[in-house]
Amino acid sequence: MRLDIDLKALLGFLEGNPDAEQIGSGEYVVDLFELDRPVTMEISTKDGGVSVQGAAYLEFEKELQGWYMSDTVTSTQEAEALLRQAMQAHG
Repeated sequence: MRLDIDLKALLGFLEGNPDAEQIGSGEYVVDLFELDRPVTMEISTKDGGVSVQGAAYLEFEKELQGWYMSDTVTSTQEAEALLRQAMQAHG
């Protein structure tokens, strides 16, 4: 999913986010816990733009005391809105 997100702003957000990890050249995984319904995303910036390779909502499992992926984010507009909301929350 190709997103209309400013690359420089995104990279600043990812670098300052303790829940973001660079997994390769221009590839990141970030957990967006600041959202009302947390999301995990795999983001690529390899081609000079911003693409989401995969995204899913996270649910907390009390018995296992940990997070797991639930519903998949399938809409480009939804993925972009969620990422923008998380970036805005970080200021």
